[in-house]
Amino acid sequence: MKRRKRSRPPLVPAAASTLVGRRSTLALAAAVAGTAAGPSAAVPYEADYSGQIEVVARYDFPSHARHLDVEGRLAFVGTYDDGVLVFDLSVPEHPALVGSAPVPDVVNGVVGREDILYVAAHTSGVFVFDVSRPDDPVLLGSVDTPGYARRIALNPSTGPARFVYVAGDWRGIQVIDVGTPSVPRIVGELETESAYGVAYQAGLLYVADSAEGVLVVDVTDPANLQVVGVSDEPGAIEVRVVDTSLYVGGTDFFQVYDVSDPTDPRPQGRSVIGGYYGNGYAVGAVHVEGGVAHLAAQNQGLYLADVSNDENPVIFSGIRARYTMGVDRMGHWIVLSHFWGGVGSIQIVDARGRPSPAPVGFADHGGSYHGQQVMDVAVSEGYAYTVGPTLRVHDVTDATQPEILGELAIPYGGWEVAPAAFPYVVYVETTAGRLSVADVSDPTSPQLLGSIEPYEVYDLYGLDVVGRYAYVGARLRPSPVAGLVVMDLLDPAIPTVVTALPLMDGHAHHVEVSGNIAYVVTSGHLALVDVSTPTQPVLLSELEVGGGEDLRVVDGLAYLAIDYEGLKIADVSDPLAPVLLSSGVEGVYRAADVDVDGDFAYVSSLWWGVNVIDVSDPVAPVLLGATMVPPDQIGVSGTIEFANGLAYSGGNFGLAVLPRHEPSTGPALAAPEPHGNPGAFTEAHPNPFRSATTFAFRASGRGDARVAVYDVAGRLVRVLLNETVGSGRYVIRWDGRDGSGRASASGVYFVRLDVEDERTVRKIQRVR
Repeated sequence: MKRRKRSRPPLVPAAASTLVGRRSTLALAAAVAGTAAGPSAAVPYEADYSGQIEVVARYDFPSHARHLDVEGRLAFVGTYDDGVLVFDLSVPEHPALVGSAPVPDVVNGVVGREDILYVAAHTSGVFVFDVSRPDDPVLLGSVDTPGYARRIALNPSTGPARFVYVAGDWRGIQVIDVGTPSVPRIVGELETESAYGVAYQAGLLYVADSAEGVLVVDVTDPANLQVVGVSDEPGAIEVRVVDTSLYVGGTDFFQVYDVSDPTDPRPQGRSVIGGYYGNGYAVGAVHVEGGVAHLAAQNQGLYLADVSNDENPVIFSGIRARYTMGVDRMGHWIVLSHFWGGVGSIQIVDARGRPSPAPVGFADHGGSYHGQQVMDVAVSEGYAYTVGPTLRVHDVTDATQPEILGELAIPYGGWEVAPAAFPYVVYVETTAGRLSVADVSDPTSPQLLGSIEPYEVYDLYGLDVVGRYAYVGARLRPSPVAGLVVMDLLDPAIPTVVTALPLMDGHAHHVEVSGNIAYVVTSGHLALVDVSTPTQPVLLSELEVGGGEDLRVVDGLAYLAIDYEGLKIADVSDPLAPVLLSSGVEGVYRAADVDVDGDFAYVSSLWWGVNVIDVSDPVAPVLLGATMVPPDQIGVSGTIEFANGLAYSGGNFGLAVLPRHEPSTGPALAAPEPHGNPGAFTEAHPNPFRSATTFAFRASGRGDARVAVYDVAGRLVRVLLNETVGSGRYVIRWDGRDGSGRASASGVYFVRLDVEDERTVRKIQRVR
């Protein structure tokens, strides 16, 4: 998607620029001063996106992974058609598949307890296995249950189970006596509309019923179940209870309840997880430990939320994982199950790391999921222009409080927007095949100036404006092929088509002009077109890139956002012979847009946020981290523009202003972590490393701490920390540079920690 901010010759006589006087002189002076001073001086909002939680191991298998449970060193993973797989996690970095328990149906829920495994199997009921020998589970007994067996909970909460509670979907709740595991039997039932999740505590069963809400059921008499409390929460599908707090996952939300009075469950804080075209992202699994809620958002991945204050749950980090179905925790390791394309996986995640950066500012568009979705954003001279159902003009001179000044309705919804010579912006409406020019000389009241619906095209997609010409990606008639359309904007009120150049099959998703070359991203290729004579464009070359949504061209390199493959980089310094340098970045899901700032690429991904990628080595780009923009602020993220030292991203709910990535070497108090000994100095992750590595330590009280890097000869390379710290856990990052800012050579180094009269040394290796 996008346009880029650059100097452009005016489309109209220079005198028109006097219209800028409609904006306050002070605000304009601030914008100009910001541009002149450079990004760092203009906007001092920086954050380190790296050092977040990371996947350290995974194990793939040919079946859809569903629910999971961790008991001791074992992980039990329910699957779609291979029963329950048993993994040994004695060495978390190397999970080992050691056995399986055959079940003749889809496994929806698993719980392990005291060498016994309890399984909820869709239409087949509950199965009980002896797993004292994990390599050879033995079926003890089973019982058919009415309805669809979804989730199960055990009574009592610890020790051998006496009762199993089954969420039976449209048949409500069933109570199964498993006192004799070889002969499980149904001893009680409760009819509800759509029971999905269950959790047990102290004689009470908490039920997530997607139709009725959250139910509290007295189960002290299994044969006579009584509903004692109800809270209306449509879409509830998963529950976990810890003391007097109930944590509920839903179709597009995470909700905390106070159940100190079980007869009156009271909703506390709530977090919107997001939704796309109304189908939502179900939080299908919830685990709570140490003040952190681990949320398996089925279509997104893992969210971590700080729930130390129930009234204000804060999502602070996460990772992308397709179709995440289960989550549990073992120490500082998080265990996930997910699947994609017929392949299931168990992933081991190291939860130690820094929280994701928060937005600098946010402009609320008052939308819901799709109603006011921002499809594109362009930034120029202190203004941000967004398109979706409307063209909106924002004053972003104060990044912390972007202000919506005015708007203009777009009949078919804007797809891309580009600033032209002041006071005009240009946007395209894809489904209408229309290009329009708006007059924004009065930012509080943008006006449509002129439009064109060229007969030559079916749809318009990409857009860039340089000088008097607009370069538009299109689907051309009569045969639908991708093409480049050049339009003359000399008279902005009457745009005219200059020429239309057919390129190849598919759609033209994005266009960017750099120098005399127009770069056109299509469904599978990157086309390089000579536009030195705009009226006579000439196709120079094509490069197969496997798809594409957006690109940015900087210093002879093309950075391409490639949907499911993330970021690819191509050398386009020779427009006659472009070369693909990198084949994608793992971990970037649904890449939609890209922009570049120095050694870092910002890639927006649908349904998640903005990823920051180290592209200092274009052959091997490295994902550093992601913004984890709170979904109730931005929702679906599909656009990114970097300007004035900040990143601007649009989504379902509005426009977010994000901080610039700036690697830091100082300590950062990490996300809540219940484990770890005072003074402990962790191993570096990753190790070996290429661009950066992180390690952490804990201080039990106030004192001096020093962290320094030495080479193999004992020479000091860099001091990373030398100051007084308080109690807590600290994360340190080394970007591989010495004290003078020079990149260090490949080889072995030693990191020494001096804290609380103790010294610890860690060996690390850099590879370049």
